Amino acid sequence: PEANISESVSIKEAIQSFLTNHRILKDDKVVVSISGQSVLPRFISIPPVDKKQLRGIVSYEAKQQIPFDLKDIVWDYQQLTEKVAGINSIEVGLFASKRVTLDQLLTNISLLKPRLNAIQAAPLAIYNLISFDQQVNGLTIIINSEAENTDLLIVDGISFWLRSIPTS
Repeated sequence: PEANISESVSIKEAIQSFLTNHRILKDDKVVVSISGQSVLPRFISIPPVDKKQLRGIVSYEAKQQIPFDLKDIVWDYQQLTEKVAGINSIEVGLFASKRVTLDQLLTNISLLKPRLNAIQAAPLAIYNLISFDQQVNGLTIIINSEAENTDLLIVDGISFWLRSIPTS
């Protein structure tokens, strides 16, 4: 249950055991994922703009699209389509998580903090892995079942759709 996640002895013990049993160097990078259920995704179309202008437009859209006070969340975006002549928009994915959720995660992984390189939502981590490895061609459906939720991803090239379902 989410109420017990604020400081989990089990998580800290598991990380300590992992670090004891595996050689992790100071320069090694660690990426941690959070449940897709802890992330609010929003997909938007914006006018095709230069990379310099993109952050400002996406920031404006975040204020419009995310139903929380931006000081209470951590958000980022991923550009999903490129600027192409003759196309009037580019697709962008906005992803937000409550700051308190991330603070709780950081408390539980404090042993890994010096090596922490990134925190990603599980479905986005899977999408990025698929995209990087390029192991799939064409329309692909990915189902990631976790202890308390299931993530459904539909990937077609660089475009994707995701939904987290609160059941395993």
